[in-house]
Amino acid sequence: MDNTNGTDAGKTTLHGGVAPNAYDGITDPVYGSASRQLKGMALRWSQSLIPQVLRDKPNWTVFELTWNAQKGKYDKVPAKWKGRAKCGDPSTWRTWDDILYMCSVKTEKWNPEYDEQMVDGVKKSFAPAYALSEDDGIFCIDLDHIYDAYGQCDPIAAVLLDKFKGTYCEQSKSGDGAHIFGYGKPELNGNVTVEIEGERLDIEVYSKDRFICMTGIGIDSSKVKEASND
Repeated sequence: MDNTNGTDAGKTTLHGGVAPNAYDGITDPVYGSASRQLKGMALRWSQSLIPQVLRDKPNWTVFELTWNAQKGKYDKVPAKWKGRAKCGDPSTWRTWDDILYMCSVKTEKWNPEYDEQMVDGVKKSFAPAYALSEDDGIFCIDLDHIYDAYGQCDPIAAVLLDKFKGTYCEQSKSGDGAHIFGYGKPELNGNVTVEIEGERLDIEVYSKDRFICMTGIGIDSSKVKEASND
């Protein structure tokens, strides 16, 4: 799957370099910041960089993230709001405005650029999640653990990211992974291993029945572009 209609948005060309503010804990006016999950700190998210084409769709819910010290990461579940959302049931999804309201109610005092809160004495985070639907024709490639402790990208993962240069890519909630969004119907689905320049890379590919926890911390572009199955 190679990007066939991408243009460089001019904001970032960080595929092979350092993830934007991945571990420095410094607020950036464009990207926000991320901190290591080992410290039990949530990745900030920015609503302004999430593509408008996604925000315009009624495919949203809110994820409630609770820090799990034993696992060293956040447990993610759809937050309860008149029932719990289901990734395969559009009747349980919400609009973008709905989820902004949901977050403000759940946290009482909410800042969309920094969503970590103490709720009933438990460290929690609330983040938007997008439901992939076969009808939308939008897919997501989920790359885990591609950035090291210094923010350097795995070289093979960097090649894959470059193939999708120009379409919307963001850091994942962990701070060391990435999401790639595009239009198309990939032949692969779920956990797959792809070969890139003679090297194997484990990835996850989804185009339906899956929530993607969003950050809006862009690695490239602010548009969702067409992609092929090459």
